[in-house]
Order: sequence, then C-alpha cells, then structure tokens
Amino acid sequence: MKDDQEEAADKIIKRLSGLHDDVGGKCQGCGYQAEDNECFECEECGAPICTYCHNMTNDYTFICRECIKSQGLTVDDVQFEVDGAGRPFF
Repeated sequence: MKDDQEEAADKIIKRLSGLHDDVGGKCQGCGYQAEDNECFECEECGAPICTYCHNMTNDYTFICRECIKSQGLTVDDVQFEVDGAGRPFF
C-alpha cells in the first residue's frame, strides 16, 4: 500500500513541477524576463505574448501590441494604457 501512495505522490509532484516550469522566464515576444512571467499567444495573430506585454480588448480577447497598431485600436478599445512592465501602448 505504501508503494502505491508513494507512486501516486511522485506522479502528483511531477505534474506540479511541470506546471511550475511553465512559469517564469523570458517572453519570446517582448523579451521581458521575470520569475512570475507566464507566456501565451495573441488570440488575433498567434504571436508570443506574456503577462507583462499583453493587452485585452473590451471583449477580453488577449491581443499583442502589433495587432493593436495594425487594427488601429485606440485606448477606448482595450483594457490597458500601459503594459505590466510600464511600457505605454499608445
């Protein structure tokens, strides 16, 4: 019985470690690096973005800086005027 519990615990630890490994590091899109940084993709074009460089439209779509520019969005069309690192979008 103890072996089964240890095996289950090892599986849980491995999965949790994998989740932790996905957090932190350098964004391939903006280059920002932080221990709590999470990377994902722009929902419009698929470009890499992170918790520090993303913005969201008013309908909560994650969007990158380039899509904001190319779509001609204004401060009224998105949630944030500056990104999480303090860089202005406009």
